[in-house]
Amino acid sequence: MIKKFKIVFIIVALLIFGYYEVAAQHSQSESKLKAALLYKIPKYITWPNITFPNQTDTFNIVIFGETDIYSHVRANFAHPLHTYCFANVTQISRLSALPQNPHLVFVSDSEHDMLSKIIKLYTGKPVLIMSDHEESECSSAHINLYFNKDGYLHFSINRTSMNTSHLLPDIKLLSLAKIIY
Repeated sequence: MIKKFKIVFIIVALLIFGYYEVAAQHSQSESKLKAALLYKIPKYITWPNITFPNQTDTFNIVIFGETDIYSHVRANFAHPLHTYCFANVTQISRLSALPQNPHLVFVSDSEHDMLSKIIKLYTGKPVLIMSDHEESECSSAHINLYFNKDGYLHFSINRTSMNTSHLLPDIKLLSLAKIIY
């Protein structure tokens, strides 16, 4: 009886730990996918000419909030974003620490309640604001990353807020996105 109990206990323990390992791997895969989109999407956005006055400018990215996407984004942006610039990636967790003129601000799901304040801070400036919260699909963030009910990563583009920030998404990007006005 004790031997049978030990075997059942070991099987249950393996199943539980296996579940957490699979969940952790899924979370890492999710983060890598989102980081890849953070790398690719800016290539399909046209910023006003004054944003990049010369070819040595740095593309400044802010990851707002605690998320493991930060390490993946840093790895992706170790390579040139465009043919003319490199990226500086920082992670910030306080609203007061946000820089005045970044190029991209990614608001993690953990800081979703700060999204409207961040949008207000950068309204009218050529700053691409991306979010990571499923329910913010209809928010004023320029681009929202979300998983659909089938588990596929999608993104929506808010054309009104992009126009307000003088950012122009490429037609290729628009053809892949859910468009919100």
